[in-house]
Amino acid sequence: MKKRLVKEIKNWIKTDRFGDYSAGYILSDVIEEINKMPKVGEWISVSERLPEPFEDVLVTYISHNGGRGIGYDCYIDKDIGWRSWSNTIAWQPLPEPYREESVK
Repeated sequence: MKKRLVKEIKNWIKTDRFGDYSAGYILSDVIEEINKMPKVGEWISVSERLPEPFEDVLVTYISHNGGRGIGYDCYIDKDIGWRSWSNTIAWQPLPEPYREESVK
């Protein structure tokens, strides 16, 4: 997640939206964008915010018998909705995949 966040910030800063702003304003904007990003392990209600289109996420859904389940899904867009679970009520980002650390 950290590497992805740094990459997104670098790409975001490279845009021409900053013009003549000072570094303080730029950093303030970057911090604001970071705070808007969902955090791993934090459930987000679909009524509050939806994930980016085609982003794989963990979801909580209401099953056909009224129970709640957890699954892996992808939000397509406002016309199609979710790929698998139509009764999704909340979502959260997936954690970064496990990577074995190299021994030095």
